[in-house]
Amino acid sequence: GMEYPMLTLDGGLSPGYYGLFAHEVGHNWFFGMVGNNETYRAALDEGFTQFLTNWSMTSLFGENKPTKKNPHPMSRMDQTVYYGYMRDAVNHDDMPLNTHSDDFNSALNHGGGYGNVYYKTATMLYNLQYVLGDELFLKAMQHYFDQWKICHPYFEDFRSSIINYTHVDLNWFFDQWLETTKTTDYSIDEVESKGKIQPSGNNDKLSLKPTPYFSNTSADQYLYKITFSRKGEMQMPIDFTVYTKDSSYKFYIPNTYFHKKTDALVLPMWKGWGLLNKTHEAVIVVPGKIKNIQIDPTYRLADINQLDNSTKPPVYFAFDKGIRRPLDRRYELITWRPDIWFNNVDGIKVGLNLSSNYMNRQVMNTTVWYNTMLANSYSGTAKNLINFNMNWRTAIGKDYFMNEQFRFVDGLFLFKYGAEKTYGKRKVEIYFKGFRRFNNSDIDYVLYPTQWGNQGANNSINIDLTHYYSYTRGYGELKVQIRGSFLSNYDYSRITDMWINHHNFGKLELHTRVFLQGMMGTNIAPESMLNLAGGNSEDMMENKYVRSTGFVPTSWLGYGDNYNHFQYGGGLNIRGYAGYLVPVNYNNFQYNLNTGTSGASINAELDFDKLIPLTPRRLSQYFHFDLYFFGDAGYLENQFVPMLSNNITEKTLINTGLIASAGNGVILTVKKWGKYDEAKPLTIRFDIPWFLSNAPYVDGQNFRFRWIVGVNRSF
Repeated sequence: GMEYPMLTLDGGLSPGYYGLFAHEVGHNWFFGMVGNNETYRAALDEGFTQFLTNWSMTSLFGENKPTKKNPHPMSRMDQTVYYGYMRDAVNHDDMPLNTHSDDFNSALNHGGGYGNVYYKTATMLYNLQYVLGDELFLKAMQHYFDQWKICHPYFEDFRSSIINYTHVDLNWFFDQWLETTKTTDYSIDEVESKGKIQPSGNNDKLSLKPTPYFSNTSADQYLYKITFSRKGEMQMPIDFTVYTKDSSYKFYIPNTYFHKKTDALVLPMWKGWGLLNKTHEAVIVVPGKIKNIQIDPTYRLADINQLDNSTKPPVYFAFDKGIRRPLDRRYELITWRPDIWFNNVDGIKVGLNLSSNYMNRQVMNTTVWYNTMLANSYSGTAKNLINFNMNWRTAIGKDYFMNEQFRFVDGLFLFKYGAEKTYGKRKVEIYFKGFRRFNNSDIDYVLYPTQWGNQGANNSINIDLTHYYSYTRGYGELKVQIRGSFLSNYDYSRITDMWINHHNFGKLELHTRVFLQGMMGTNIAPESMLNLAGGNSEDMMENKYVRSTGFVPTSWLGYGDNYNHFQYGGGLNIRGYAGYLVPVNYNNFQYNLNTGTSGASINAELDFDKLIPLTPRRLSQYFHFDLYFFGDAGYLENQFVPMLSNNITEKTLINTGLIASAGNGVILTVKKWGKYDEAKPLTIRFDIPWFLSNAPYVDGQNFRFRWIVGVNRSF
């Protein structure tokens, strides 16, 4: 849509375009009659019009009504105004409103935070209404319009107009909203009952004296002390409502000497800012015992965390239908669903999944399974009746998260805890990772048992550094990973560099990957070593299809004197050698180099599926086929104690020399499982490595037809 004075251009279909239509029509007031320079301060027309959009939509159509499919719809005010602001504010990613329009990172395609001129401004106006009261706010806005119609005001003019009309010192309000990125965050910390008020007036035993807020002594009256905290940097007055069994009672705590017109009981002022008076105690008397207390039931106060704004946490339980729900600031959504999975050892696993998300600040996902042993094909001794996987993610600052994972799945116990911080296009992760298999029989779960150690805990401290970038006709990422053993039964350290680029050449796409790793130690965990053909066993534990036997045919697995037919993306990714031991002659002895400590590789794929499209257009949002030529080349080295050297314990470095594979392949990616957009995509590869530079002896041919099936794409 686009606005012009007395003319709007609007696209879309009924009823979806109503909000757009209301917004563009609203521009006839702001900027049509109250003009402004949008390239200088866009908030003065876009933000004011966004406020009018919700006002008009609510007046015309009322509030969003619950339906059978959506019993808890997002409110129209949140949908039109608050969600856009809260999405950034909870991550401290908003900007001061009094900012030049071009300073929102050039505001390209309304990005770079430019959405704040719409949503933060409209939220500010609702909070101004909250501060002044409905009647005074409306008159003040009408005064501003009458004063500046057919003129060009700036923020200073709007500020002065509101203050001069209301005769209220609102500089504290406008300073916070226009010049800073402060956020509102209040909480109810404690509700302390001080006892029952005696109608006779004999209340000497009470530690706090009754206050004259209620004069009705015929009913049972109770004295309470409520402790509030100001966790955010922004100060605001507080409306709160107390709910008893039979009724509700409104209270108002001003933050200045101004009291808005309200039907609530006005309590003593809470004067505080910064580090001054971060907590406040309110003493109230109500007829009846308190069942709940809620700060601002109108939800106009732009509090970034509603979970501590009431004594009864706002939690909504719902069945997880696998369809993504919009985040709602008013409550924490907890969804549940049955979960079923399978592996050859545990058989059918039946369980329950619980997940919750509050504005991406607090995210939890937990699954617990009972292993039925039904339909399994296992006769060993591994037996684990209960499995669980618990994940938490908590925001503690701008683009700053604490992550925790605790799981026991398919014979592997794993604990991971650390921090993640993003700086623009750079991400830093620091975390502890520890895992082990307590019983030797637990190795029966994995696809490659010989590549898993049984010496105890594999614990480490990890630092991952990632830089994302874009350039003309392409984009890429550079990732450095550093690991060192810590309180571990193993002793090793490594550093890994990976450089991935995606180049666009019209109907051709070139994907490249450069991989380097150096690793050393006196006792290196086999599952963490570098694999020549793909990802190692530790990597496989992060993919539910390959973390245990059951989905990959056994005949495709194993290591021997020839290649097999399964490859998992990762490692050096020289894919034609999957399953091959890669024997290397050294001093008349053979050493297997399918795994090692250090190495380097270059991988490339040239996609040409745009020239030969295989995906039907109607299904393109669900499936995608990639056709490509590939080439992989690199070398791997490992440390060995020379054979028949009884007096020599020093290890010798042996390498493969340059080794390569090339061919073509096809990838099927299931991007979306019908309407179930919460399900993760699945990538299956079918590669034909026509050329191997070091063909197995039993194969004997460098050029011939071979095939491998893979899960996951390493770049």
